[in-house]
Formats: sequence, structure tokens, C-alpha cells
Amino acid sequence: MSEKNKYDTLSQAEYERYAEESYLEMSDESQLKILRTHAKEDSSNGFTLFVNPAFGSIILGWDELLVDAMKDFDIVYFESREKGSSKLIKKAKMDMEAYSEDIKETIRQLELEEDKLIAFASSSSVPIIAHTIAYNNLQPILTVFVGPILKIPIPAYMRWMILILPAFFVRIIRKLAFVWIKRKKSESPEQAAKYIRVGNEADPKKWKKGLRNFVTVTYENIYPEIDTKVLVVDESKDKMHETEITREIASLIPNAELVDLKTNKNTHSKPIVDLIREFIMK
Repeated sequence: MSEKNKYDTLSQAEYERYAEESYLEMSDESQLKILRTHAKEDSSNGFTLFVNPAFGSIILGWDELLVDAMKDFDIVYFESREKGSSKLIKKAKMDMEAYSEDIKETIRQLELEEDKLIAFASSSSVPIIAHTIAYNNLQPILTVFVGPILKIPIPAYMRWMILILPAFFVRIIRKLAFVWIKRKKSESPEQAAKYIRVGNEADPKKWKKGLRNFVTVTYENIYPEIDTKVLVVDESKDKMHETEITREIASLIPNAELVDLKTNKNTHSKPIVDLIREFIMK
């Protein structure tokens, strides 16, 4: 199988074969999907890794990380409101407050101990975890931000198309985005295929409703309010996330440490899990 077709042909992540799938009902009666595993007692380090992937991200992109981490971490893989798996009420809110409250409700329902909790977020989910820590009193023992953002990294013309055009046209925007990703924002054919699969599996109506609350907002005011220990992970060779922005965000967080893992591949597989293991032992 060629690298280019890897993510297009896989139908199930390996992690899904081990994980218990369930739906949690939020306060507005919407239901969100989680996948959960528990490390074996003889190898468990006692920590829970709460994985909140980027807006629209699919589990295939995180499979290597999850399979390695499950050896010694308990894992909660959280699928947020814009994911195709969500079961939303008719007038569900999809703003920052709703996303942030979902995080707190999930942690509360699962009875996760925050002094054993590692909050892991990537790209567009980073401001959501940052907001939850800063304003909703989430206090994980460690927070991991991979490729953090100051705003949603899409071209300006796509921002306004999302805001103005009906959901039907999101499909057209998606095709334009595929071309943009292939040519400009991928370090490898594998990464491009992964992003394209995200688009193929997306629900246009949910994406439009969710994105309209985020595409015109910037988040530089949230990061200085974080009062927990944060590991900011740069991907300096990844075209999707600008290293200058990652470093700027790290400088805004009072208790942050910046580490460069160079590639998107490293931040989605064993190298970042080993980095987290190292940090929790400090």
C-alpha cells in the first residue's frame, strides 16, 4: 500500500479495536462520542490522557499516538460537536462556551481526577482547552498544546464563504480546500491524505455552524490567563502550523515550556508520547 493512499483505504483505526465507545449526554441533551481505554494495572502510570483533537480531526490521524500511549496511560478520546459522530439537538449551540462546557461536563461525568489529568489539544482545539482552563477552572496537572493557533488557519476568502454561503456550498469550499492543502499546507502525501479524509467525513452543516463562531476570532487574550503547567509543542517543518506563531503563543503563557518535535508525524506518534512521559516524571 502506498503512503499516499494509506489514510484513504483504512476503515478503522487500530485503537478503535481496543477502546470502549460510549455517548455522553451534555446539559443541552446533545450527545457526544468518546472512546476510552484503561492501561493494564501492572504497566499503568496512573495518569489519564484526555485527547481533544483539532476541529474536524479524525481518529486515524492519532492512531499511532493512542496505541502507544494506551500502554501506560488511561485514555479518553473526545469527539467534539462538529464531528460527524455527534448527536446534536436541533438548536444546539456551537460557540466557545458550549465547547468549553462540554469538556468540563465530560471530565465531571467520567469522574476524572484533575491532579492526574493530562489535557492534550491540537491546532483549533487548543483555544478551547485554553479557554476551559482560563475561565472554567479546569486544572490538569499538565496541558499539552500541539501546533497552537491565534486564529483558524484558513485563507481569508474561505472565511467569508463559510460565513455567507449556505451549507450546500461548504462542499464546494471543501474541494477548494483540498487543492490548497495538497499544494501549500502538507509536508507529505500522507498528511495531505489525512486532511482530505477529514473533509470527506465532515458534516457540512455542523462545520458551517461551528466554524462561523470561530473563523473571525483571535485568541491571543486567552493564553496569558492560563495558570497551569503547559507543554507547547512546535512542528517547525509542518506547513500547516507556523513556528513563529507557536513560539509567540508559548511566550504568552506564564508557565509554558516549548519543545520542537519538527514534524507533524512526530506530534502524532510515539515521540510526543515519550515527551509527555518525560514531563510527568519531572
